Amino acid sequence: MLIGDNVKGVVLFLTPIDDIYNKIIIIEKRLFTISLFILTLVTLIGYFISTYATRPIYSVIDAIENMAEGNLKQRVEVIGNDEIARLCMAFNEMNEKITTIDSERRQFVADASHELKSPLASINVLVESLISSELSNKDMAMEFLQDIHSEISRLSNIVNNLLELTKLEGSFGVKVEKFDLNDVCLQVVKRVGYIAKTKNVEIFYDGQSVEIEANRDNIFRALYNVVENAVKYSYEYGRVDFWVEKDSRGAIIHIKDHGVGIPEEDIPKIFERFYRVDKTRDRKTGGSGLGLSIVNEIIKNIMVI
Repeated sequence: MLIGDNVKGVVLFLTPIDDIYNKIIIIEKRLFTISLFILTLVTLIGYFISTYATRPIYSVIDAIENMAEGNLKQRVEVIGNDEIARLCMAFNEMNEKITTIDSERRQFVADASHELKSPLASINVLVESLISSELSNKDMAMEFLQDIHSEISRLSNIVNNLLELTKLEGSFGVKVEKFDLNDVCLQVVKRVGYIAKTKNVEIFYDGQSVEIEANRDNIFRALYNVVENAVKYSYEYGRVDFWVEKDSRGAIIHIKDHGVGIPEEDIPKIFERFYRVDKTRDRKTGGSGLGLSIVNEIIKNIMVI
């Protein structure tokens, strides 16, 4: 207590702080327990969220490993609409394409084996007949040799077409040049004309000068295959109309025959390898079912260019 500037008395108040200190320790322990609980809870939640989020990725990894072992038909579940879901969708699309390509490859090998087996079997039978006979009949022997020559030619044609298809499917950056399409069409008419004469089929060509930019040899082969087909499947003493007209994008080529035609249900399949509407008829004309497949590959390459 102060009186003026002089201290006249002092009051000292004392109280123990043990209770306060104990309360602070209790609060610290509770905070530590709560913090530990929250940390454990957050860790568990994070683990479950990460496991749920990465589950599709592990599904993709498992599917890829199964594909590497030869099990191509794999699909993963698409959950949500995020980046992982897009990854799963992309994998499913890729797997569908790979499965389709593998199926086509297997079918191609089976078809090619069948097509090559047929002439080889014929040659084998004819050769065995020649070996077992005494060859006293020269005319019969010559007939057998002509049949063997025909089958060898058919076999060679199939092999050459297969090689050409393989070349076309892997051709990138083919030689491109400017040329007059009319000149190529005239060459096609001249070459196919020899075949047309044997069937008494007349080719009526009406073209005009159109300069295009493409691979000249491929264009010739594509046109030759289509016009040759038109002649082969025309009736005797028939005609094939062939004309070219200019278009804003280049040229339009028309080839029209007046032959047996193609059933509507077979039209979507005519560009498939080895596909023939009438196998018996194509055997007679010497077709292998590869001509239009070659045309299709050539046109697809032109579209890429």
